[in-house]
Amino acid sequence: MQKSLPAALLIIGCIAAACSKNAVENSSQPTNNAQNNTSAAGGSRNLSVFLTDAPGRFDAVYIDIASVEVKIDTSIHQNDDHYGDGDKDEDNDSKRPGTLAQDRDQYGKWVALNFNPGLYDVLALRNGLDTLLAKGTINGTARKIRFTLGEKSYLVKDSIEYPLTIVSARKNNYLYVNLHQESRQEDSTKVGVWIDFDLGRSIIYRGNHFFLLPVLKPFCDRNAAQIEGAVKPAAAGALIKVYNATDTATAFPNRDGYFKIRGLKTGSYSVLYDASNGYKDTLVNNISVTKGKTTSLPEITLVK
Repeated sequence: MQKSLPAALLIIGCIAAACSKNAVENSSQPTNNAQNNTSAAGGSRNLSVFLTDAPGRFDAVYIDIASVEVKIDTSIHQNDDHYGDGDKDEDNDSKRPGTLAQDRDQYGKWVALNFNPGLYDVLALRNGLDTLLAKGTINGTARKIRFTLGEKSYLVKDSIEYPLTIVSARKNNYLYVNLHQESRQEDSTKVGVWIDFDLGRSIIYRGNHFFLLPVLKPFCDRNAAQIEGAVKPAAAGALIKVYNATDTATAFPNRDGYFKIRGLKTGSYSVLYDASNGYKDTLVNNISVTKGKTTSLPEITLVK
């Protein structure tokens, strides 16, 4: 079953009406610093998971997601932001000969979230959109998110469907996202985290086949910067690439040329308007961005 996500992938939080339009809109609004520094050690909180996308030049990209889980740390170390950095992916995840499947270790326990498995049109999640994907109740610190991918992912390009072959050394098709304080928007009742599924860097074309090597990045708007702008004409089919020495993101504008990129770190970036159809690329350098703020760029018109 295909599911179109009109908005972002991971928000962790106690959002009583998380499925309502207002709840999604309000979840990205910043709160005061006292709330932001609240420890995760209080009582139970609801966890909500949302998805967003940094896209590529495709008509649609359907990702088969089978399950969503969170790793919860309830140990004496739960307030140590980097305690889980030594936790290797899959060291407690897979069945081994003669043993039972592991679901916990010293870094925490895996908890399945309420989630509707199926095919999700990730390309619909661009230019600032996000939506609820999974939710659950947690008591402790969220250290990791784990997605299990199914085998039915595919993309559509020029109205033709192509299967996506997962590139992974992991037998279970797991995707892991490590969480830290800067990517968690939290207070005493809720925690919010967005996950950017960067399709522009996740899809590789080799030997007449499309391969999926997922690139995921967690963020929250309170602790990240944003860039928005517009590019014309639509015939140029521009792909926007924002980058510096340590960070890279992409955007595919709407039909009216508007684009927005979220989840950037504070710093100076170059913005490349990567054109097609005979139009010339345009590069703008030294664009400064600051966490918690949106930098608006002047409209660019590309020429042949």
